[in-house]
Amino acid sequence: MKNNLNHHSIKQLLDKSTARISPATVKKLQAARINALEHHQLHRPAPALAWLGNFGSHRDSSHTSKQLNWAVAVLFIACLFSGIAYWQNSISDHEISEVDIAILTDDLPLHAYVDD
Repeated sequence: MKNNLNHHSIKQLLDKSTARISPATVKKLQAARINALEHHQLHRPAPALAWLGNFGSHRDSSHTSKQLNWAVAVLFIACLFSGIAYWQNSISDHEISEVDIAILTDDLPLHAYVDD
């Protein structure tokens, strides 16, 4: 025996089975559904700066808060990259100063760094 289940036959089967449920059970199921919907939290994708929390959520327009979040994210990334560039530059300056000190104290011959 082969059962062809499509969305129409499934709907009919569910309608028949709900007709058999007692009214008290239906009321309990409705109350449970309402309770679940009240406690249900909408899941949104987390912004890049989740540590901001609900900053800007008190505004009327969600478009404005999204723009603010993007602006803060861009500012954070710009600060991050400028910090990395500064750190790399300070390391190379430190290495150059060590070479200069070695040349000045005659620990390193000058012709070692001169192109012939």
